[in-house]
Amino acid sequence: MKVAGMPASTEDFCGPPHAAKLLGLSVGAVQLLVEMLDGLQQWTGQARRRVQAAAT
Repeated sequence: MKVAGMPASTEDFCGPPHAAKLLGLSVGAVQLLVEMLDGLQQWTGQARRRVQAAAT
C-alpha cells in the first residue's frame, strides 16, 4: 500500500472495517477520520483557490 501519491489501483484501498482492524480503532472512528480528512482537503482547496485568485 502506497503512503504518498495516488495509488496504482483500487487494490491499494481497503474499506473502513479492514482499516479499523489494521489500526486498532472502531469502524466509526475510521469513518470520522475519513470525513475529517475530506473536509480538510476541501477547505485547503478553497484556500488555495482564493490565494491564486488574489495573485492574478
